[in-house]
Amino acid sequence: HLSLSGRITNHSLEREEQLEVPYNALREALINALCHRHWKRYNLTISLAIYDDRIEIASPGTFPPQITPENIKEPHESYPHNLKVAEALYRMTYLENWGSGARRIMDACQAQGVETPTWSSDGGFVTITFKRPDFKSDIIENDKEDKKITEEGKHPLSIP
Repeated sequence: HLSLSGRITNHSLEREEQLEVPYNALREALINALCHRHWKRYNLTISLAIYDDRIEIASPGTFPPQITPENIKEPHESYPHNLKVAEALYRMTYLENWGSGARRIMDACQAQGVETPTWSSDGGFVTITFKRPDFKSDIIENDKEDKKITEEGKHPLSIP
């Protein structure tokens, strides 16, 4: 599962909810995995794996010769392996602009203040990895603060 946080702002009466990794970034990564997968490898599937420290989306295939894990974060053209799939996704409004998916993923992460993902390839799969925020350190800090309050004999919910 992914952690969901909520907050109420001055802009609205409703609570704004956010996944720990931006929904728009995950959506874009999944659409890109579908668009850019190698369809000749029909017996392989796109995978989504959620670990304690990261989220990985892997797609069967390789980077086109013009794209590498190092330069994918720079502006580039789109090189879909199956143009008909890409066109169908575009017509169904799942894609916006050719070659803009990586930028949208990074922009969504930056807007939410989370680390931008990394891309890698092992020759058979292209994988995008989102690092999950480290909530354990927040929990430890909160526990220390609660103990400090208890030791001082004051609790934030106690009546003076």
